[in-house]
Amino acid sequence: MKPGGSTVRTVLKSDWHATANGWVYEIEANAFLYHMVRRSVYLQVQVAREKMSLATLILGINEQSAMKPGLAPARGLNLWQVNLPSKKQVEMEQQLLNDDVA
Repeated sequence: MKPGGSTVRTVLKSDWHATANGWVYEIEANAFLYHMVRRSVYLQVQVAREKMSLATLILGINEQSAMKPGLAPARGLNLWQVNLPSKKQVEMEQQLLNDDVA
């Protein structure tokens, strides 16, 4: 990680929906970490299969506590779209970060 960097990411959208060919998971975030999506899918599938309670998942997220290790297989996961912020959005976010530090 870069000096001053952070592993904190903000998930803006996380949805599952059924299609004729199976389930589709969509996730949108301000940035992604290595294996972040595979980890998210794995944990949600564990809850759906009743191998982990929803309460445990929520507690793990809110308290940033250790949870069951594992990743969803990469098979079937596809990057669909990348949305890059405009220069104006980047400047506004940087200004908010600077205001928080000050």
